[in-house]
Amino acid sequence: MSNLPVTYLTEDEFKSKFTMVKNHLDDNASLYGFMFETYGAEVDYIASLAKTNTVWTYLEGEDDFYFVTGMLLVNRIGYFVTKEPYTEDCMVQLHLF
Repeated sequence: MSNLPVTYLTEDEFKSKFTMVKNHLDDNASLYGFMFETYGAEVDYIASLAKTNTVWTYLEGEDDFYFVTGMLLVNRIGYFVTKEPYTEDCMVQLHLF
């Protein structure tokens, strides 16, 4: 993680700012067809986008699940891509539940 400030978004705030991209590599992708897996062609695709500021990691925290910006490896469950990039001057963390 970075030392940048973290901006917390509600699910509604996230949806108003970002558009999720469907997983075009797997017709049966998890979470309504949006999640990319952590292995094979899907993680290769995510790695190719890692510097575009459109990759989000779905991960398990101490007491909950989150979306955080970037391609992280620790505690990852999967990845998501948004059409709109997040800004470089802040790290956005989405508290899911």
